[in-house]
Amino acid sequence: MALSATSTAMPASPSPEASEAPKGVRYRDTFGVLLALLADSVQFGTTALTLGADQFALPAQLLFSCAVSALLMLMMGPRWQLLPAAALEFAPGLNVFPTFTAGTLWVLRKKQKEAKALAAKSEPEA
Repeated sequence: MALSATSTAMPASPSPEASEAPKGVRYRDTFGVLLALLADSVQFGTTALTLGADQFALPAQLLFSCAVSALLMLMMGPRWQLLPAAALEFAPGLNVFPTFTAGTLWVLRKKQKEAKALAAKSEPEA
């Protein structure tokens, strides 16, 4: 009694290409992280350099924070995890902490969890 190969075959697992994000999404996520790192570096540098001239530097830093927040929302999508990071950037003295980077990494972690949950849900049960 020989068994045919089709009767003992395991169910097909999803291909790695199906579970991966499209290239455009990965590039936007990478650009978002790089933008957040650069923005936090610039914020830290300008805060450290302008300790005595806060009245002039504050409007420029607020405009910079607004622009970076808008760009991150465009790159990463409208995620609520970016809102606390943006709010902390507007608080005087708290912009020396890497809040944009933390918010962006939080979004990426959430996206990974959502992708794993979606892959587990779409995976056929044996």
